[in-house]
Amino acid sequence: VTNQWEFTGLPDKNGSTFEILCVGYNVSEKVKTENDLSILVSNMTDLLISVDYHGIVTFVSGNVTELYLYELDEIVGKPYIDFVQDEDIETAVEAIRKTIATGIPFTNLEIRIKKKEGDFYWTNINSSVNPINKETI
Repeated sequence: VTNQWEFTGLPDKNGSTFEILCVGYNVSEKVKTENDLSILVSNMTDLLISVDYHGIVTFVSGNVTELYLYELDEIVGKPYIDFVQDEDIETAVEAIRKTIATGIPFTNLEIRIKKKEGDFYWTNINSSVNPINKETI
């Protein structure tokens, strides 16, 4: 059993904390699901990237090294458009904006993604909005 605890200070009438409320949650299923997802992602042949509302990459699957020759820390925290061919940026940005605005996924968008050594690789992109954290996947 895996538990997650939350601690909240309860103030008295003067605003000083006089008691701490502790609430524990059984998060065993959440941990199991995250572990199962981690195993799935680590065995994928496709690349999985998560981008926040600002266009910053928040997650990339480990096979990015094999496919595009980047290390994870070279992509996570960077704008995704840094890796898109200049001529394809407008198309990529518009497709992702539409997905974020409507929640409707897009499929089969072909754009060129830059490999680490500078070559571009035609890539077929599918995108949807993660219902949990509202990021684009």
